[in-house]
Amino acid sequence: MDQGEDRGEEPLDGRYRLERPLGGSNRSWQARDELLNRPVAIHFLPTSRAEARRQSDAVRRLSRLTDDRLVEVLDLVPEAGFIATEWVTGRSLAELDERGLLTTDTAVELIAEAAEALATAHAAGLYHGRIEGGSIVWSDSGVVKLLGLCLRTSAGVATTGQLAHHDTRALRRILDAALASTRSSRRLQRVVRRPCNAAVELAEALAPFRPDESPLRQQLVSAEPANAPLQLTARRTREVMDTHIVTVSEDTPANELSAILARSHCAVVPVVDAAGHVTGLVSASDLARWEADATAADLQVS
Repeated sequence: MDQGEDRGEEPLDGRYRLERPLGGSNRSWQARDELLNRPVAIHFLPTSRAEARRQSDAVRRLSRLTDDRLVEVLDLVPEAGFIATEWVTGRSLAELDERGLLTTDTAVELIAEAAEALATAHAAGLYHGRIEGGSIVWSDSGVVKLLGLCLRTSAGVATTGQLAHHDTRALRRILDAALASTRSSRRLQRVVRRPCNAAVELAEALAPFRPDESPLRQQLVSAEPANAPLQLTARRTREVMDTHIVTVSEDTPANELSAILARSHCAVVPVVDAAGHVTGLVSASDLARWEADATAADLQVS
């Protein structure tokens, strides 16, 4: 009997109610956290105690990483045999390709972001083992997400170098296939096919081909983001594009700006105009410089 089939109607751990299985097995489910009233993903641990222990240890290490491109671990309940992670909505690289929406720039950006996330995981001794086009998702929040990390255990036969090479080769293979359906330069194709053993090497090789990241994306503050054109969030501004973050207007008083920046978990806060369009970013260092300029001006007047 597959895991999840014998769970009945009772929520897991008195909290997570299973809704529908994901993929071809009952190992992973979409569920609802009834305590916080939010969707989550539930992944059942292997039935083997040794494998379950290895996977639990890997998940604990994953939970300590801060790269927002890695899926957030919300709960680990070894005694009940499951992991709860954030529920990611968006479009995978595979889906974009199937719908004819995958451009060269988008493919490069998705793979480069996934490679950087993978480099973070590899540095912590974590490996994926089964990266596919569906594992790389451009989420609705604009952040590229790498799904499936730590959901497959390794019996320890392969070395860490072999595991890292396997993951990196999978990314190169996905990008190579994606570029076959787009108009990419021969120079980019040569880079993709050039052997590299580490995810960080792949990310560095793709850096010159990544799309311009300087302009802010208007659709990220649109009232109807679902109707916006396909664009990826610029890496430089990703941290301020949280759907719950406060924004400020161009005439916000300095003392209020200071209070907002002190409360914010981001280094910068977006400035928006009356139409809701982002016109710039403001940081604590900007505010300090403005206050210093104002003080100097007051001294000159006096």
